[in-house]
Amino acid sequence: MAHELNFEDGKASMMYVGEVPWHGLGTRLEKAPKTAEEAIKAAGLDWQVGMKRVYAWEGDIFHEFTDRKATVRLDHWGKEQCAPFGMVSNDYQVLQNHEAFSFFDPVIATGKVEYHTAGALGNGERVWVLAKVAGDILIKGHDRVEKYLLLSNGHDGRTALQVRFTPIRVVCQNTLSAATQGRGDLVKVYHGRNMWRRIENAQDVVKEILRFYDDLAAQFNQFADSSFIASFCSSSCG
Repeated sequence: MAHELNFEDGKASMMYVGEVPWHGLGTRLEKAPKTAEEAIKAAGLDWQVGMKRVYAWEGDIFHEFTDRKATVRLDHWGKEQCAPFGMVSNDYQVLQNHEAFSFFDPVIATGKVEYHTAGALGNGERVWVLAKVAGDILIKGHDRVEKYLLLSNGHDGRTALQVRFTPIRVVCQNTLSAATQGRGDLVKVYHGRNMWRRIENAQDVVKEILRFYDDLAAQFNQFADSSFIASFCSSSCG
């Protein structure tokens, strides 16, 4: 199973708190970061993304693709390892890592949620930050479900900003894919002209996180109640 983590100077671009991930990579922190800025620095994601013109030439023929741009990591620009993240339209809006991650800062400030993992995949074209919500869900007093709030973002022109609830601890490509499969996005924002307005509106949605998980715990325990299941089946199954 490949982790697909990004590496910079031989070091995995990832931070985590608590249990060591299965791949054993990343920077382990004894205490959870207090801000998005701290999480980004610990994960090695404190770099900027920019858009550059796209050209092609063959022999004496030279052409600029005026309707496309390449997204690149700016501190790699001009260097051999500057692989483009993707090709995007002129309407594409860059969302920097610090701008995306700071989305969680108001929730973290409540003291009921903590930054837990963060990292980058591939060449850095996809990033994530995972926050752990205090108080695991206990179903019938013994089945434990951990509560996380996941934010993922892409710089490749194909991946939207997504925020969702998940019980999965994201530490690699496979766990990120598992956590983002199917429906259930709390927030999904594409990198277009209205990106910032949508992000501002989405802040109100994220503030409902604690109430959502309280309701979810009650629903889980209700479904786990055998008498409820028997009643439901007798009324629904005939």
